[in-house]
Amino acid sequence: MLLDTSGRDDPAVAGDANRYEADVFLALRAGDRPRCRCSYFATRTFRSEAGYWLALRLDEELAHHLGPSDGPGAKTYTLLRETRMAAVVCEPVLRGDVDGMRRVVARTVPLADAIVAGLRRGVEEPIDATA
Repeated sequence: MLLDTSGRDDPAVAGDANRYEADVFLALRAGDRPRCRCSYFATRTFRSEAGYWLALRLDEELAHHLGPSDGPGAKTYTLLRETRMAAVVCEPVLRGDVDGMRRVVARTVPLADAIVAGLRRGVEEPIDATA
């Protein structure tokens, strides 16, 4: 797994992930909405199944600590589009929300545990083909 929190531009990070040949890619960054959102790659005609299940399970686990979300988001972010492995962009806090960032930082250990649990569940739990 490759975890990126560098803030570098998305094509460079995606290129690094591909060179690293990780099985899973997770980016943590501030987002554009007040609720936590975990996004996976999808277009109108395609979705990354592995990315979707990882995003769903991460979303479920993080909700225990950050409150309910709107569910995993289908996005065409460069990081999701250009990585070759299952990839998720998790945005636990609104960009510019200083108090929200303080809350996230204060919960570093339980949030890290939730991320590990979500990744584990996303990889190990059987896929529900009816979803």
